[in-house]
Amino acid sequence: MPVPTARPHALVAGAGIAGLAAALALRAAGWDATVVERAPARRTGDHLVFLRGDGYRAARRLGLADHLSDRLGPDGRWFEIDARGRTLPGLRLPAGARRPLALLRSDVETALHHCLPDDVAVRYGRSPVAVTQTPHHVLTTLDDATEIRSDLLIGADGSHSAVRRLAFGPDGHFRHDFGHVAAACLLGTPLAGLAAGDTAVMADAGRAAWVAGFRDRGPVAYFLYRGDDPAAEPREPVGAALRRVFGDCPGPLMPGLLDAADRAGTVRFDRVGQIRMPRWTNRRVVLMGDAAWSLSLYSAYGACLAVEAAAGLADAIRTGRPLDRAVAQWERRTRPTAGYHADQACRMRHLFLPAGPAAARARRAAIRLSRNPLTRPLSLRLLPQPL
Repeated sequence: MPVPTARPHALVAGAGIAGLAAALALRAAGWDATVVERAPARRTGDHLVFLRGDGYRAARRLGLADHLSDRLGPDGRWFEIDARGRTLPGLRLPAGARRPLALLRSDVETALHHCLPDDVAVRYGRSPVAVTQTPHHVLTTLDDATEIRSDLLIGADGSHSAVRRLAFGPDGHFRHDFGHVAAACLLGTPLAGLAAGDTAVMADAGRAAWVAGFRDRGPVAYFLYRGDDPAAEPREPVGAALRRVFGDCPGPLMPGLLDAADRAGTVRFDRVGQIRMPRWTNRRVVLMGDAAWSLSLYSAYGACLAVEAAAGLADAIRTGRPLDRAVAQWERRTRPTAGYHADQACRMRHLFLPAGPAAARARRAAIRLSRNPLTRPLSLRLLPQPL
């Protein structure tokens, strides 16, 4: 009679999309998993994410797709607010183009929690403070002095990852900032003139505001502006910080948007940039999601890649190869996709936030060309090339 053996165990740091997807995928591959999250409870801040292509197909494989529904709907319009405050037609997708599934981050996380087996524990208010590796396991010490022994430690704890710092080195070695600040908030009520599914954009040299209206709740708003303060979080009240940058914007949209942001309660500020690393694996420690590649919000592919990479890691482990070889294979297969979308984000940052007057003019020309089927293929080529 065969002697039963214990299942391999993964400790996952981070209960965001990447971490929960990794725990779900590895559990389906026959592993045990424990998730630790530095936040004291499930996060309440929200922002817009998209699922498409391989990311959506991976979500279907993990059982998530049946729990997700599009937030913007098929009839959403895109408007641009020009320098005079006029509302003009905005970017247009090609006829028949399939728009990605638009969701809130919390939609994906809720679906992941729903699909996560009951035997996968999620411990809040805990973060790694020390990592020790041996040839056969990794020992992770948490900030409450608990020690967890596992076969694999997955750092999916965001762009400010504690696991990355402990196992790979200081943030400064890997962070590439764009010199931009993003303030994101979920507004409590719809804005005047913005219907469900509509997107309105005010983009000028050095500042931009993006608002997307949803079918069944208030819009999500992003305020983007150039800022060199490494803390990103303003040293003044949120309303004053946003009005200092956007208070003189012309037109009817901005006053209502700033008032709505005041009432939103939670406005999350962060630096915009990328994490670029020569490797994501260090023996039995693996980085995933923003901890490894942080494409930035300008890529619109972060959630896709997080789910896709989680499913891919489980596939690599299922092959039965030794763990180090399976993980190395996973990294080789994932890197081209991450690199492509990171490069695209560097270029697309000028669509989200023009760096200066020349970039703002190029952006306006690209928007106009996108509305003509004959010139649409040339439109985004006008944007400045990444540095």
